[in-house]
Amino acid sequence: MAEALLKKYVSEMGKDGLEISSAGTGTVDGMKPTEHTLTVLREEGVSYGDFLSRRLYARFVDDADLILVMQQQHKNKIVHLYPQAEAKVRLFLEFAGEKPDLVYGFDVADPIGMSLGVYRDVKDQIKRACQTIAARL
Repeated sequence: MAEALLKKYVSEMGKDGLEISSAGTGTVDGMKPTEHTLTVLREEGVSYGDFLSRRLYARFVDDADLILVMQQQHKNKIVHLYPQAEAKVRLFLEFAGEKPDLVYGFDVADPIGMSLGVYRDVKDQIKRACQTIAARL
């Protein structure tokens, strides 16, 4: 969701020279988004049915200027695997200037396996942050 929405807002702001891509610390290459993900993105006017997941590899880390992660555990894992990347790994919501949640802190909850309503809530949180981040980039 974050990649799709950030690309949308960056494009709307005319910042087409930025490369935005996502990769996961706990995924495998080639997985399609869930139906709930596609539904909430369509509600935002974004078609992302051709997207396939990809795993985070050293070359992605080395090529990136900024790495935004959804959860502290993701940041910890990346910094553990790629210590040279520590200065460019930031929590997504913290980078966006959001206030920490009392339960989740700066973590974005993973909606996998949850209801469409939960996906919408997570999408709304990601959307607000993406709008701010797109303006900052």
